Amino acid sequence: MVLEVVLNNTDTHELLNVERASDGGFSAKADDLRHLRLKIDPSVAAEAMVRLQDLPGLVIHYDEAGQSLTLQAPASMLESYGVDLAGEPQLTDLKAMRPISSAILNYGLYDTWQGGRNYMSGNFEGLLSNRAGIFSTTALYNQNAMTGYSKSVRLDSSWRYIDPEKIRSYTIGDFVSNALSWNNSVRLAGFQISSAFDQRPDIVTAALPQFSGSAALPSTLDLYVNQQQVFSGSVPSGPYQLKSLPYVSGGDVTLVATDATGRQVTTTQAYYYNGQQLRQGLFEYSLDVGAPRLNYGAKSSDYDDTVFAAGSLRYGFTNSTTLEGHTESSADGLVNFGGGIVQGLGGYGTVTASLAGSHYKSWSGGQAALQVEGLVDGIHLYAGTQRTIDDYFDLARVSSYRYLQHNPLLSAANADYPLSTAQASAIDRAGISFQPWFDKTTVDISYNRIKYADNTMRTVNLSLSRSLSKRVSLFANAFTDLDNHDDRGVYLSVNINLDHNITAQATVTSDDGHIGFTQQVNGLAGQKQGDVGWGVSNTVYADAPDQGGAYLSWRTPEAQLRAQVYQYGSSISTNLSAEGSLVAAGGGVFAADQIGNAYAIVTNAGPGAEVMQGGVLIGQANSSGRALLPNITPYYEQHVYLDPSTLADGWVPAVTERVAIAGYRQGTIIDFGAKLVHGAVLILRGRDGKPIAPGYTAQLQGGESFVVGYDGEAYVSGLKPHNRISVDLGPAGTCSASFDYDMKGPAQPQIGPLTCQ
Repeated sequence: MVLEVVLNNTDTHELLNVERASDGGFSAKADDLRHLRLKIDPSVAAEAMVRLQDLPGLVIHYDEAGQSLTLQAPASMLESYGVDLAGEPQLTDLKAMRPISSAILNYGLYDTWQGGRNYMSGNFEGLLSNRAGIFSTTALYNQNAMTGYSKSVRLDSSWRYIDPEKIRSYTIGDFVSNALSWNNSVRLAGFQISSAFDQRPDIVTAALPQFSGSAALPSTLDLYVNQQQVFSGSVPSGPYQLKSLPYVSGGDVTLVATDATGRQVTTTQAYYYNGQQLRQGLFEYSLDVGAPRLNYGAKSSDYDDTVFAAGSLRYGFTNSTTLEGHTESSADGLVNFGGGIVQGLGGYGTVTASLAGSHYKSWSGGQAALQVEGLVDGIHLYAGTQRTIDDYFDLARVSSYRYLQHNPLLSAANADYPLSTAQASAIDRAGISFQPWFDKTTVDISYNRIKYADNTMRTVNLSLSRSLSKRVSLFANAFTDLDNHDDRGVYLSVNINLDHNITAQATVTSDDGHIGFTQQVNGLAGQKQGDVGWGVSNTVYADAPDQGGAYLSWRTPEAQLRAQVYQYGSSISTNLSAEGSLVAAGGGVFAADQIGNAYAIVTNAGPGAEVMQGGVLIGQANSSGRALLPNITPYYEQHVYLDPSTLADGWVPAVTERVAIAGYRQGTIIDFGAKLVHGAVLILRGRDGKPIAPGYTAQLQGGESFVVGYDGEAYVSGLKPHNRISVDLGPAGTCSASFDYDMKGPAQPQIGPLTCQ
């Protein structure tokens, strides 16, 4: 039998296939019952038949006339009705990706004139990418390098492949090891295998908060976060669960449930979001093996003659508990193990704790850390401490120790370094942020204490911020070193938004007793081609020379250009810079702004057509109808639009919207299919010299048909140098006319009058 199901007085609008036994009992497939939210033993196969009368607490009524089955189930028998406030997850269709091969040079060129001397510097990044991955190398050039150092230095060279389906990254070459919040990274040359969630923005890794309850009757739910409504919708009777609440750092969540009789039930609970909490079942991991890099930025190929290895793991045990583990080792004897936890505190905050131990040569030690943060009654609090126990070593300290051992002069100056590490033996931090009940000023107070082997630094910082109006805001900051009262300062700034991109700022500073007054005005540049930015500033000191400066920037289609002049007393310096890229991809060579994590090449957009990315005007196509979008988000569907109103006369696009998807540091092609259509407006006259009446159908020989409009005018496209048309005049028969078309002339000229005979 096929019966309509009513569950707990709510029409499910579902049809259920059931079998009726001779004793009047009903059976249905386990999967069909699960679809109705009934709890069925997970060990029961999906196709297995389940007798409804055997389900505990379920009351069954069969309406033969209405061909329906009415079920009454206790809340304990029902799975929660899920409402995802973020909607269904929109995972990127990776099969739609069309990666292209490319060669890219990102560059930054800087020319500085100061004190009668001129010198140049620059940074460079070379990229080769295809389906097999990305090879990259970076370098610096400094004409004014220190004596004994090369003017040009190689930084990192590596090959990297990202498997977006397995969300995994493979790297061979130079890289920075992945670390957790309670340990340190090191630069290595070797290989790295790690999860690649950072490159998949369409995947949410954080444990998004949830809100659950139960309704005796079908109800309407209204959800408020910090007194702002974020959701309104309906749920059937039984348990329900709201998922993917919007991001806020903390506050109160209030749920108002109104059932079919009008009865309201209001529930309020604390709500706190921490991006370090992984959603349940999610793994993040990294394995890093290689030789440590030395003198990074000063020497091109300086590596230690040992091997380091590190491994990190984070696992979402539950949505409120994330477990962490980390281990390190070195070929010369380091063994380091540690574990940590990020634990939710019932919606009021989180606590993060870690403990690690190490043994290296004759030294053993440990490190413990604890941090608590939360929001209570609108007051954000945090406090944390980290302690190093005895002689704790990690890879960062081992690398420093080995470097000193291989440099006797440095080692002699730091003879007791292994026991008095540059690492702090204790770090304490605490803070509070709130708005007082009598004003909207945001107050931030923080305290930091860092203890080394031979000295301690304690600082206190106070910040105040306040919006005085829609255009005017105030910011103040004061700090002091509790162990050195001469090290203190005050900063006070008034910011005025004069226009949508013009701001003015007046600042008073006092640093160690030196008082300065600064005024500056800036015109902020956007991301589209042709944007111009500028700024002027002047600072007056009571006991030091005045300072001033001005800059002008221009985002051209080929590069970001900037000119700056700076004055200190009677000394003047200037700086000219150009930042951009050269890209060979998609059958062309482009000069463009620096390429980001991914890019797209626009083709067949029509000469001079404007291209928008995500609704923001980015630039114009060149005379060949090409444009380059230098910075799109990898593995994320982004809409790119063509503004048809900016197309040159006669150009018609196949589409005006495309979706761009590109891999990490890779590109894709977006083809709008715009073509130059040769058309004209014909003025047609009959044999009597009068305009042909509107509504008659005409045909271009070898081309399309068209309709004659008022005053004998008709638009026809697909023209050739020599053309012939015929007009169907109905009972009057047909007539025809011939005309020539200038293929190099105006795109849509007016031709005629033509006599149709």
